[in-house]
Amino acid sequence: MDGMNDKKITALIENSIPKFVTIEYPRFVEFLKVYYSQQENQGQPYEFLANLLNYANIDETTLEYLENFSEQFLSGLPHERLAALDKRNLIKNIKQFYQSVGTEASVKFLFRILFNEDITLYYPTVDILRASDGKWQNDFVIKVTNSQQNDEIKRLEGSEIHGFSSGAKALVEKVKTYIASNGYYVAELFLTQYDLMNPITNFQVNESVIGTSYDGYRFNEKIYSIINDYEILVPGLNNLPGDFINIQSNTGVDAFVLVDEVQKGSIENIEIINAGENYAINDEIVFTSESGLKAKARVSNVDVNGGITEIKILNNGYDYQEIPHIDIDTENGTGAELYPVSSTIGAIKKLKFISFGVNYSDVPSEINPFQNIFVYNVIGGFAVNDEIEGSISGATGTIRRYSNNIMGIALIDGTFIEGETITGPSGSGVIYKQSIAMINFLYGAIGNYKGYFRNTDGFLDSNKYLQDSYYYQDFSYVINTTKDKSLWINPLKNTIHPAGSIVFGLMEKGSELYSSSIGGIISPWLSTTEFYKFRFEYQPFDDGFLSEFGNTQISSFEDFYLYELGWLSPNDYEEDPDHLTLNASRKSNICLGSDIKIGDFEESTDNDLVNYFLIE
Repeated sequence: MDGMNDKKITALIENSIPKFVTIEYPRFVEFLKVYYSQQENQGQPYEFLANLLNYANIDETTLEYLENFSEQFLSGLPHERLAALDKRNLIKNIKQFYQSVGTEASVKFLFRILFNEDITLYYPTVDILRASDGKWQNDFVIKVTNSQQNDEIKRLEGSEIHGFSSGAKALVEKVKTYIASNGYYVAELFLTQYDLMNPITNFQVNESVIGTSYDGYRFNEKIYSIINDYEILVPGLNNLPGDFINIQSNTGVDAFVLVDEVQKGSIENIEIINAGENYAINDEIVFTSESGLKAKARVSNVDVNGGITEIKILNNGYDYQEIPHIDIDTENGTGAELYPVSSTIGAIKKLKFISFGVNYSDVPSEINPFQNIFVYNVIGGFAVNDEIEGSISGATGTIRRYSNNIMGIALIDGTFIEGETITGPSGSGVIYKQSIAMINFLYGAIGNYKGYFRNTDGFLDSNKYLQDSYYYQDFSYVINTTKDKSLWINPLKNTIHPAGSIVFGLMEKGSELYSSSIGGIISPWLSTTEFYKFRFEYQPFDDGFLSEFGNTQISSFEDFYLYELGWLSPNDYEEDPDHLTLNASRKSNICLGSDIKIGDFEESTDNDLVNYFLIE
C-alpha cells in the first residue's frame, strides 16, 4: 500500500531492552524480534496501528478495507450497479448525498449514480384543488429614463432600488424597455414592495432612482410622469367593455385606456320614433341581447292606420349590458322604429390601463371616450372604420363599433347634433340619441395595472384535482424515468425516500425509447411500472404480452387479468367489437394508482395486437 508507515519496531528492540538482558538472554531478544517482525506484516496489529490514518484514507486504503467502507456507507445501493463506478470517489462525496436526503437533488443524484440518467420529478400536490388558493398578482410599475438606450438596464432584475429624494424602496421583479412614440427611451420597472416604512407609493416624479445589481451594474435614472388614475365625472350610456379611450395631451404620449366594466340594467321605457302602420294591439315586442334576460312588452294601442301609439312593458328585464335589439312579432305591421330607454345600461364603472404612457406633466387637454349614437331610418348600411359626417353640424368621426343601431364613434372633429342625418361610404341614418362620458385623468409616478390570477390554483373546472389521499396529496412524488420501477425502488427506499411519503413511477420517457403515442406510452416490455391515469389502446406488437395488474384504488374489479382480453390479430381486429366495448368500459373505473405488471415473454411470429396503456 503506497504511503504506508515504514518505521519498524524490530529496529528499536535492542536499544529498548536493558544491556544485561541482551547479554544474559540473547535468545529472548531474538524471540522479541521474531514476534514483532510478525506483527509488522500487513494486516497484523502493529502494521494496522502504524498505518491507521492511511487505512482511514479512502485514496490510500486497501481493496479489502475499501469494501468495508462500501458496506458501511453504500449499503443501501445495489452492489451490481456500483461495480462500474469509482467507489473511492463515490465514498468521498457520499456525505453530501446523505445530507440532502429527501430532497429533489438527492433523488436526481441517485439516478445519476445508478443509471447515469437525468430525471425529472413531479409533485401532485401542486395540482390539488384548494379553495380560495388563487395567487393574485398586482403589478406596480414606474417608468424611468433609459440613458444607455439598450437592454443593460434589465440586469437590474432581482435587485433593490430606492428613490433619492423620497427614500422609497422596492425590489425590481421585471424590466421592459421600449422607445416611446416621442422618441424617448423608456424602461418600465415592475416592482415588489418589501419595506413598509418606505413604500413604493412614495416614489416621486422626476426624482432619481438608484440601485446596484448583483453583478455590479450601477443604476441611476429619473422617473417619468405617467397617467395613473382617473375620475369618472359623467359615466355616459351604451358603452361596452373593450371600448378604447383616446387620451390627448400637450406633453405626454402613449397612454392607452379601455373601458373595463360597465353598469348593467333594465329597460325602463320604450320610445316610439316611427309609428309605422298595420300593427295590432298585443303584437309582441321581441328583445334580443347576448347579456340581459326577461324583458317583455306588447303593443297596447294603435291609431286608425295601425300605427303604434302606446307600448306596455310587462317585464323590465335585468342584467342588460348593452341595449337590446328590438323586433315586433306581427303579421302585417311595418315601418315602426322603437328606442329602448335605460338610464343605466352601459354606464362606465371601471377603466383598465393598457399603458400608462410617459412624460405627462399636465392634466390631458382632451379626453375622448367613444361617443355613442343611436341611429334610425338607416338606408344602406354602416361598418366599422367607416368615416361619417353630420349633414348639419359638419362634424366627422370614425365608427369603431356598430350593432343594434348603436354606433361608437371615435376621432371626432366637431359636435354631432341629435336629429341630423349622418352619412358614410355605404349608407345614411338619422341620429336619435347620443351620449358621451366625461373622465378626468390624473398623473403621477406609480402605476398599478389591473390585478390578475397568476395561475389556476383554486379554480373549479381547471387543471386541478380533488385530494384523494393517495396520488393527489401533499406527501406523494412522481419520478419520470426510462428505467423500470423494480430497478430503483429498493435503492430509493433504502437510502433517501422520506418516511411517510409515497413514490410513483411515470414512464413518459419510455416514449423516447419506444414507439410514441398521444401522452406517451407505458411500453409492454418494461416491467412493473406505476402511474396514475391510463386508458386502453391497441398497438401492433411482436413479442410478449401484459399479464395482470392490481392495487387499483377505485376499480370495481380485483385481480383482473389483462390476458383475459385475449390476443387480437390484425385480421380479427375489425371483427371483434366485444374487445372494444370491454376496453371502453374500463376507461372510467380503472385509474388511480395502478401497479402494472409485465408477464412472461412469449415468442410470436405474427404482428399481434395487444393491449397497452397511454397516460392521460
